[in-house]
This record gives sequence, C-alpha cells and structure tokens, in this order.
Amino acid sequence: MVISSKKYAKDDFRWAPGGENSYGHFARYYDQLGWKRFTDSTFRKLEKILKSFNLPEKRIIDFGCGSGELLVRLAEMDFTGAGIDISPGMLKNAMLKLDSEEFELVQGDICSTKLRGNFPLAVCFFDTLNHIITKARLRMAIKNIVGHLDENGYFVFDFLTPEGLSDWEGTEINSEDEYCVIQRGKYYQRKNRAEITIEGFVKRPDGYYERFRQEIIHRGITVEEMTELLKKAGFSRISMRGFFYDWELEEGGRIFGVALK
Repeated sequence: MVISSKKYAKDDFRWAPGGENSYGHFARYYDQLGWKRFTDSTFRKLEKILKSFNLPEKRIIDFGCGSGELLVRLAEMDFTGAGIDISPGMLKNAMLKLDSEEFELVQGDICSTKLRGNFPLAVCFFDTLNHIITKARLRMAIKNIVGHLDENGYFVFDFLTPEGLSDWEGTEINSEDEYCVIQRGKYYQRKNRAEITIEGFVKRPDGYYERFRQEIIHRGITVEEMTELLKKAGFSRISMRGFFYDWELEEGGRIFGVALK
C-alpha cells in the first residue's frame, strides 16, 4: 500500500475536521464505502408508504440530505424540493447528482435553518436525529421540521433507540480491493451515547491511498421521548414500527416513523 503524503489546504473539506457530527473529509468517500446500500433499503420502505399518502404535489424537503442519494431516487419519481445538510462536503456530492432547478440544497443546521415555503412531505433518515446530542436541540429540530410542513403534511423519519445504539459497541473491519474501513464503537449506557470512529484508506485513480477519519457521537432516543416531542410540536397522528421487517417496537433498535401535521 502506497499512502499519499499530499498536504491539503486548511479550508479543503477533504481533510478539514468536520466538527461535532459534521462530516469533514470523510464526506468525499461516503458513497464509495458502501453506505448507499442503506439508502436502497430506506427508499424501498419510503416508496411503499408513499403509495398510501394523498400528496397534493410531489414536493419534499430532506433534513440531513447528506450526499443526496435518497433525493436522486425520489427525483426519478418526479419529486422536486429541497435538502438541508450541515456538511459542505456532503452537499457538494449532492450538487453533482441533482438538478439545481429541481432541488434547492442548503448548508445549515436542521435545528434552525429555515427555507422559504412549505412542503407536503418532509423526511429525516440515516440517524440524523441521533446526531443531535441534547434533548433541547432535538426539540428545536422537530419544531423546525413541522414549521416547514403544509397543513396535513407528512413527516417520515427513522432513529436509533438506546438499545439500537448499544449494538454499535465493538470493532468492525470491511476490506475490499478499493478501500479498507475500520469502525470502532463504544456505547456509554449512563450517558445514553455512542462514540464511533470510522477510519481507513481509499484507493485513488493514481494507485495511491488516502487516509480518512471521522468521529461521530450519537444519542439514543426512546419511542416515548420521540412521541412526546412530536405531539408537543403539533403533529396529530403518529405511527412507529421497527425499521427492519416491520418488527414490533420492543424488537426494533432502529425505528421507522410517520407523523401527520
């Protein structure tokens, strides 16, 4: 393995620290390292449930849109709309995939960033809500989301419970010809938090390998807490199930939810 020693400028997002839960240089490799598979499973669930919605128009806002993979699939269903993400690197990836005339992509904090206009559908997937590590800020995020919805608008989301977060404990290594990823997780039950480090090497077209490293903090969210926050924010009907195979709530470490404003 030949490792590049190239030095990047301090303002180059590839190597700049992302800060607390804001993907830095890791964003450049996110799609390449296999996480698109989870987008596939999320889209299948979303596509199925959208058939039961009577949306007045195909417009969506994605809170924590990341590299835009979910919006790409929704664009193929003739959706337009907007995406918000705190990572400039992830948004740069999304901008390469999406038509700027069809989707407005904005860098910002989902707890406070406000866009013009409302939407009939909002989504927030891929542990985005778990990235918010205080209940006060999670309350702000939910209020911001409901503020972007039309009356009778839908919010579709997922999150990890404390039990689901505890599954991140341990070390996982994934090695392919083009990359090697080492993921280390530690769950702190008393704090209800998990600290995850994702690092490794990715092969460049010139044969050299570049190193990446990203540290993430997640906070577990109970079904009871999420239900309370959604009700206080103004959602009238709330439904939650285990994410995988529609498990019952008590069996689901990852929860799939729908709320109606």
